[in-house]
Amino acid sequence: MHNMRRTSGVGRRGPSIGLTLLELLVVLAIIGLLTALGVPALTSLATAGNISRSTDQVSLLLDLARSEAMSKNTYVWLGLKNETTDGGSQLRLAVVRSLDGSSVPSNTRPCAKPILLDGIKLVGLTDLAAALQSKISSDLPPGSTVDMSVPGTTQSFVAANQTFSAFILFTPEGEALVPTSAVTSATPFVPCVVIALRSAKGTQLPASDVNGTCIVLKAGNRQQIYRL
Repeated sequence: MHNMRRTSGVGRRGPSIGLTLLELLVVLAIIGLLTALGVPALTSLATAGNISRSTDQVSLLLDLARSEAMSKNTYVWLGLKNETTDGGSQLRLAVVRSLDGSSVPSNTRPCAKPILLDGIKLVGLTDLAAALQSKISSDLPPGSTVDMSVPGTTQSFVAANQTFSAFILFTPEGEALVPTSAVTSATPFVPCVVIALRSAKGTQLPASDVNGTCIVLKAGNRQQIYRL
């Protein structure tokens, strides 16, 4: 008879698949470090995406306003208004058209639902990053330029119970006006309109924020969008 030897697994230790406390602490520390490094980058990407989408929406509304003015043979107003709600900044936009063909906004109808752009502010050209300012300024045509952050208008219109004092008025011929007084047949169109936008954190503009964009509406209603 052959001697059969039985081996027992009792007392044998297999490879460990768990983590020691020290190893677990190291893993948690690495995850925390990666999170800390990644959050600002993700925030920056989200901010850049938000202002890019907002700029595109403003551009589309400009096209809509001009198209409505020409197709309906009437005056159309596109209003822009900075607002603060619950500690945050928003830019409200509305487009209305005259129902009686008058250049006075007393009898109007909305062309689209008002838009509220969260975390976006209408600013002046000088509030943009220096590199973007330089690029835009070198491209501006000679003649008067209106910065929509300080249009200097004495008129206003109401849409959805909101009053807009900063606005662009499109004529039945599709020309852009930023009137400082009552519009007449002698009111000249504006050679250049500047709509500068920046992202906002709360109600403040970040000091080092380069996520600014600018729409320049030139003679002939040619739009040019500047981004960094």
